[in-house]
Parts: sequence; structure tokens; C-alpha cells
Amino acid sequence: DWLESIPAGVVIINAEGYIDSYNKQAEELLELQHPLKNWSTVLNASVKQVINDGHYIVLHCGKCVVFKTQSLPNAKGQLVLLIDETDIYQSNVST
Repeated sequence: DWLESIPAGVVIINAEGYIDSYNKQAEELLELQHPLKNWSTVLNASVKQVINDGHYIVLHCGKCVVFKTQSLPNAKGQLVLLIDETDIYQSNVST
């Protein structure tokens, strides 16, 4: 499956704001469980802290990620990319 081969968390949100699909990395980062809720509920439950003027998002699981979003064609929703930068963030904090 192409979604699983992407080396970052991927979430696809439909136009109504509900999660349509996601890969294993996103499941682990966001601690997703069935039944899936709407994206804003998942985001509110997953985000512990926003730091560095929004550059990093600290999740309840302890990971520091960067969120990248892209609208899907024909206003069919959004694609969210979750890039785990925990190691980079921790090395910057400790220097």
C-alpha cells in the first residue's frame, strides 16, 4: 500500500472534517482508535503543546512533529503530513 510506504504520518480528511484514511505512522503518532472522530477532535486530544512559534507540535505521546497540510483537488478535503522531528528538536534544545 502506497500510504504505508511514506516515511511520515499521513491523514486524509474529507470535506466534512472526518478522517477518511491514515497510515500506521499517523496511527501511532496520534494514537488513533476506531471509531474515528472528526479531525478537530483528534487534534485537540493529541496535541499537548505548541512551541517555537508553531514550528513544533508536541503530542501527548511525547513526539515533536511538524504538520504540513495540502488541500485536496475539488475541495474534497485535506491531506495532512505529520513529520516526526523529535530527534532534531531534542538536539536543538540540548545545545
